[in-house]
Amino acid sequence: MSLSAGILAGIAAALCWGAADFFAKIIVDKLGKGGDLKALFWTRVAGLIPLVLLFAIMQPALPSGVFPALVLLGAIDFIAYYSFFRGVSKGEVSIVCPISSAWGAVAVLISFAFIGETLDALRVFGIAAAVVGVMLTSTDLSRLRRGARLSNGATEALLAMLGWGIIWALIGAWGKGIGWLAIIFGMRIVTSALIGGYAGARKVRISSGIGAVALLILAGGMLDAIGYLFASWGMGGELVSIVAPISATYPAVTVLLAAYLLREKLALNQLIGVLAILAGVAALAA
Repeated sequence: MSLSAGILAGIAAALCWGAADFFAKIIVDKLGKGGDLKALFWTRVAGLIPLVLLFAIMQPALPSGVFPALVLLGAIDFIAYYSFFRGVSKGEVSIVCPISSAWGAVAVLISFAFIGETLDALRVFGIAAAVVGVMLTSTDLSRLRRGARLSNGATEALLAMLGWGIIWALIGAWGKGIGWLAIIFGMRIVTSALIGGYAGARKVRISSGIGAVALLILAGGMLDAIGYLFASWGMGGELVSIVAPISATYPAVTVLLAAYLLREKLALNQLIGVLAILAGVAALAA
């Protein structure tokens, strides 16, 4: 097995995002009504801390004419994040998570169709195994058999899946020219501004109840942003079609953390999903 720097970066991104989502679940539950938008706003703000520090240290150049691209990425990122949180608030997490987490497959398809990337049969198998593994890990199929409605939250989950897939395909294509740090820094500034503007338009009191979960917000927001940095840096030196599906395995990390720390019981299909992800990553690293 040969773990390139790009593959290791994808694994690191998955670990960061998985932990960030675990914290986000706790934050939203503790904040109660309106907690989804509050959590989304404050974790984006907290995520700017490592970005600003790293930007100040490295001082990357921003190529002229890059602003429209960053605005486009930030707008799509906002739509994807808000759609995901809306989907979770309307429907079953066991439906929304596996659909939205298939963004890795979307990024791969776009990279094949428009960026011109190609892979051998073993790595195609690895991508398929990782995507299927994520979908199995992020849901308990027995809950679906007990009558969860597929319509609730599914539309929002599809929007999130498409949005994140498009974002990471574009980051992979443009990042080599703009720079991995500059593109994430600029995009996340736009995303945070749009979330803040939307919260203001909705007249949401985003500061209420935040003190009790401030440390969780700080940890979750910073981990989420660091995951973005790892994934973007990995795609700068490796194929998007390899790093994207590995990065997208983060729901397995969230589920495993919940099983270990919250004593949540894993269903058989979730255990099979974890094994499928491991097999997929091994195939991609071969």
